[in-house]
Amino acid sequence: MGSNAEERKRRILALIVQTYIEQTTPVSSQTISERLGMEVSPATVRNVMGELEVEELIAQPHTSAGRVPTDLGYRYYVDSLMEVPTLLPAEIERIETLFVSSYHAMSVLVERAARVLATLSQQVAVGLAPALRQEALKRFEVIPLEQGKLLGVVRTTDGFVHSHVVELQEELQGEELAGLLRFINAEFAGVELGGIETLLTHRLLAAQDAFFYLVRRAQQLLQHAVAEIAEERLHYEGLGNLFIQPEFREDVEQTRALVQTFEEPALLLRLLDVPLADSGLRVTIGREHATTALAGCSVVSASYGCGGHVLGRIGIIGPTRMPYPRVAALVGYMGQQMSDYLTHALRE
Repeated sequence: MGSNAEERKRRILALIVQTYIEQTTPVSSQTISERLGMEVSPATVRNVMGELEVEELIAQPHTSAGRVPTDLGYRYYVDSLMEVPTLLPAEIERIETLFVSSYHAMSVLVERAARVLATLSQQVAVGLAPALRQEALKRFEVIPLEQGKLLGVVRTTDGFVHSHVVELQEELQGEELAGLLRFINAEFAGVELGGIETLLTHRLLAAQDAFFYLVRRAQQLLQHAVAEIAEERLHYEGLGNLFIQPEFREDVEQTRALVQTFEEPALLLRLLDVPLADSGLRVTIGREHATTALAGCSVVSASYGCGGHVLGRIGIIGPTRMPYPRVAALVGYMGQQMSDYLTHALRE
């Protein structure tokens, strides 16, 4: 096939994808011919569509209908035809405004970034906050709340802060609490968060009499906060946006299965299950997903990090008929801004 014919096929495939994304209905040869300014006749477009169908890049859902892209067609479009646009000034401003505030907890930053992406894209946004198992404890503090409760605050040597409500069976007050905090900060400062629980258990087994009581109280204060901050946490925003999409309004069973996926943390984590060394933009389409509940969805995600180290990912979930160029621009820019913020904030 000559290069002109091949280029024409590529243009027609790109137009089929773009038109279907915009119109949500199968695309006819007449429509494509009109979008090409009638420089290619409907008959020629039909012939090209036939070739694309043989190559399984498009499909004909009904005998008399136009064509729609297949997962393979979307993949070819994303990998070879898509051009990522510049975001609108209002979109850039909305994302950059997010970083005017200071964030001491990664989970808060990830949650708010996901909320902004959900609003701008009108899709579901997901964000993976990093597991901080290898971060070392700098200081542990508490803030008294109502009776029997304290707010435990974990500060790490790299500047992360995590808070967790601790419920006590026996109250701690005054000098007893101050002494316990002195013990914790003297014994565990500099210890990686992922190793604190094991170290506490060893100290508890070796302790005797009054020291046993001290270590046991330290365990009550630390174990829940440290266990939570040491694990990856996934946030999602905009679940209601699923019901804006015609695909999900029409297929109730698919929508129910998809919503249930968001209620299963282990399944949801698979969406962003990307090796940390993979620092680029990643697009997973339809049946490329490991779970059938996501067969009608695509996920566009990007990494964020600091100093060349990837910490987590941020992304958007929507139907396979999503506006990939704009979504890629939104996700890519958000990931870049998160990395810039963290690099600056953690150096201060």
